[in-house]
Amino acid sequence: MAIKSAAWRKRTLSVFKELGIPGPEPNLIFGNLLEIWKEGMGPCSSKWLKQYGDVVGYYNGAMPGIVTRDRELIKRIFINDFQYFTGRQIMALVSKNLPVNEVRLSRVSGDDWRYLKNVLIPAFKTNNIKKGPAVAPAHRPATQWSASTVAAFAELSGGDIALVSKTSLAAGRNRLLRRRKTRLEGGQLSGHLKRRDDM
Repeated sequence: MAIKSAAWRKRTLSVFKELGIPGPEPNLIFGNLLEIWKEGMGPCSSKWLKQYGDVVGYYNGAMPGIVTRDRELIKRIFINDFQYFTGRQIMALVSKNLPVNEVRLSRVSGDDWRYLKNVLIPAFKTNNIKKGPAVAPAHRPATQWSASTVAAFAELSGGDIALVSKTSLAAGRNRLLRRRKTRLEGGQLSGHLKRRDDM
C-alpha cells in the first residue's frame, strides 16, 4: 500500500514535467510548501520567474499551481476565458472560514470575485490610466512586484499602467460587504457568516 501511495504521489508531482512546464523540484511529501513557508510566496514567485522563465509550475502540497508573467496567458485568463477561471485556490481549509478572507481580493471566489473584478475594471480604463499611478514614491519598493502585475493587467485591458488606489479597493470591499449583508438577510449565506454578522 505504501509503495502504491508513493508511486501515486510521485506521478502527481510530475504533471508539470510531463507538460513541459519548468519549475522547482517538489519534495515528495510537501511539494514546494517548505520553500514557500520559509521564504514567502512573493519572494519564491520572483525567484522562480527569474530562474525558470515566464511560466512556472509549483506544488502546494500535492496541488499544482502556476505562477506566470506571460501576458498572453494573463490575457486569456482575465479577459478571453475568464468564465473558466472564477474559482480561487484555498491555501488551507482553516483559512477558508477566517472573516478577513471573506472580503480579501486575493481570496474571494465565484460571484464575489466576478463582482469585485467588475468594480475594479474601471481603474484600468484608458482615461483613468492617463491620470497616472496612485502610489506615493516612498511606497514604490514595496509595490514594485504588484505594480508590474497590475501593469500587465492594465495593458491587456486596453491601457498602459495604472495602480488602483486604496480608496477604490475599500469601496469595492464595502460594496461586497453590503451585497453579502443583503444576501444574509435573504437567508442565502452560510451559518458562520450569520454568526459573524451577529457579533
